[in-house]
Amino acid sequence: MRARSLFIAAILFLSLAAFAQKPASSIAGAWEGDSICTVRDSPCHDEHVIYEISRDSAAHSDSNRLGEWQISAYKIVNGKKDFMGTLPCFYEEQKQTLRCITKARTEGDWEFIFDGETFRGTLKVGPDKTLFRKISAKRISKS
Repeated sequence: MRARSLFIAAILFLSLAAFAQKPASSIAGAWEGDSICTVRDSPCHDEHVIYEISRDSAAHSDSNRLGEWQISAYKIVNGKKDFMGTLPCFYEEQKQTLRCITKARTEGDWEFIFDGETFRGTLKVGPDKTLFRKISAKRISKS
């Protein structure tokens, strides 16, 4: 009897765990919010942004790391979307985190943590991983 109860409890626990974790596809869509600078004596500017998150159609099927996802980033200037660039990213399902690594003038490590219809994110730069930006956004459409 005890073994049967443990078995049923294990099945319920696994079912709840699977239900609680959202599939990676749930992050696709358009997200709007604010990207705030944390290093005040820098060329950084606070921005109102729209991030369009989608699967990277150019990703290699044998790779589930960088390039699996992409973010097309826009800032809003005079009420219009101004394209800033596209970030190649990968999704860490266990953490429900999207990570994007850039290597422009200095290495940038973008991390976005999803919670339903919102996310919060950070940009850390350089070898010392200085916190450069904090981002918060809400979903405005699904893909």
